[in-house]
Amino acid sequence: DKGNTLLHKVCAQNVNYDAEKARELYKKVKLLIENDADVSDTNDQDKTALMLASDDNLKTKTVELLMKNAR
Repeated sequence: DKGNTLLHKVCAQNVNYDAEKARELYKKVKLLIENDADVSDTNDQDKTALMLASDDNLKTKTVELLMKNAR
């Protein structure tokens, strides 16, 4: 588990340059945030979900959503 929240796990998913997978990931992240997922939580490596999502260029909208909802 490495201290990952559900939000971490979703943001770490590899979308493999697939725009549809990136859209689905965005929807999942949005749903988690709407249900009070804390975007500031860090895992055992002190990484936030934002840090994990920023590893992939297709996750730009997800990164923007996470930044907008940072507490």
